[in-house]
Amino acid sequence: MIAPSYKKQILIILFALLLIGFVFTAKAQSNFTEQINYQGKLAASSSVAVEDGTKCMKFRLMDDLTGGGEIWSEVWTTTTLYATTTNGLFSVMLGSISSLSNVDFNQALYLEVSFDPDCDGTYEELFSPRKTLGAVPAAFEAAKLGGKTEAAFSTLAENENISGEWTF
Repeated sequence: MIAPSYKKQILIILFALLLIGFVFTAKAQSNFTEQINYQGKLAASSSVAVEDGTKCMKFRLMDDLTGGGEIWSEVWTTTTLYATTTNGLFSVMLGSISSLSNVDFNQALYLEVSFDPDCDGTYEELFSPRKTLGAVPAAFEAAKLGGKTEAAFSTLAENENISGEWTF
C-alpha cells in the first residue's frame, strides 16, 4: 500500500508527464499573415529626421516602374491608422487596412510611397523611384513542392482526360 503523502506526489508527477506529452506531440502551426512589412525613414531636405509622431502616408502597388496602373492602395490617415515615426523611422504592415489577398503577385510590382506632412489629404511628397517588390526567402520554397519546381510535375489542360494505369 502506498502512503497517502506519496499518492499526491505520484499524481503530480503523472500530471506533469501527461502535460509534457501534450506539449511534445502538438504540431507546430502558424497562420500565414497576408501583410507586407515595410520600413522607411522620413527626413527633411536638410537630412534631419522628421519629428516623432503620427504621419499620414499612402502606399500603392503599381504594375510599372514609372506610370502604369494601380494594382492596390492603402492610405494611413486619421480615419484608418497613422504611420508612427521615431527618429524619422517608421514601420507599417501593408495590408492592415486594405487586404492584399486579391493582389496577383505573379508579376513585377512596384511600391509607391507618398507622404502628407499636414494630414490634409494632399500628398505633397511622392518618393521616387518606386521600390521593386522582391521575394522573401520563404517564397522561394513556396514555389517548389518537395524541392521540385512546377516543371517537374505533369499538368492537364482544361477538360483533358487521361486513361490507363499510373505507377507511383
